[in-house]
Amino acid sequence: MGKNTIADIDLIMPVHNNYKLTKQAIESIRKSTSMSYRIILVDNGSTDSTPYFQTYKDVLYIKNKTNKTFANSVNQGLKESVTSPYVGILNNDIKVNTDCFETLIKHLTHDIYLIGPLQAHGLNENKSITSLQELKTNNRYKHLISGLDPVKKEWSLKATNKYLKRIYYGQSQALVKCMPFFCVVMKRRIYHRIGFLHPAFINGGEDEDYCRRIEKVRGRFSVALDVCVRHYTHSTIAKLPIKWDFSIFTKWNMELLYRRHPAFYLNQGYKPQPEMTQPDTSILL
Repeated sequence: MGKNTIADIDLIMPVHNNYKLTKQAIESIRKSTSMSYRIILVDNGSTDSTPYFQTYKDVLYIKNKTNKTFANSVNQGLKESVTSPYVGILNNDIKVNTDCFETLIKHLTHDIYLIGPLQAHGLNENKSITSLQELKTNNRYKHLISGLDPVKKEWSLKATNKYLKRIYYGQSQALVKCMPFFCVVMKRRIYHRIGFLHPAFINGGEDEDYCRRIEKVRGRFSVALDVCVRHYTHSTIAKLPIKWDFSIFTKWNMELLYRRHPAFYLNQGYKPQPEMTQPDTSILL
């Protein structure tokens, strides 16, 4: 699909370095997606080979001189996405399987506004296999897929998705707190109703905030039980040139969530930090 043509789905992917993982993600999308798509790649000041992706015919490349944070980068992509009926938000450290986005879209109903897949964590970029046992022991999912028989051997991502489709085809389950934005899909009209991601969140919390906003208009967000995506978590942070205590960002994001949705987070047991101010983000530049 050409970068300037109308696609069925626009896939917004913020990146900061990690060329190899980004290439793996793009190649997996190319191999597994039958619907027309366009990847809107927002490059946050990469210093590796990431600019090479602007030569890809299916990639609309946006270059930032500095790291704009995840929320602001996604918003840049949303501004470029004006015609496709569906919008996806992706991390660049994922690997998808056959008909991932087509299957996710089938779950979107009149009240399911946002859908995402099951997430199998990768230990590093060289681990390309997943297992159903890993999904069964994941605290986020084990109560959703507890009916699966124990699987002792590791299966390929393709085999796992084939098995999940056979057992859970068309089934989704609401999550209590948040659908993480490592890979999510929504209809364009939902994005127009909910709006942009809140720009004050610093690489975290923006997905929870979006889910709270969906709830306020009586929508739902769910995880599709028949799709699994491999996610190599925290790969960008791990490759920053210096070590940094990112817990200060986590604390700020949590406080901002409380300030925007106080009743929900007080009910969750959160203790407000009224003196806290937005931290310096220069480490990301």
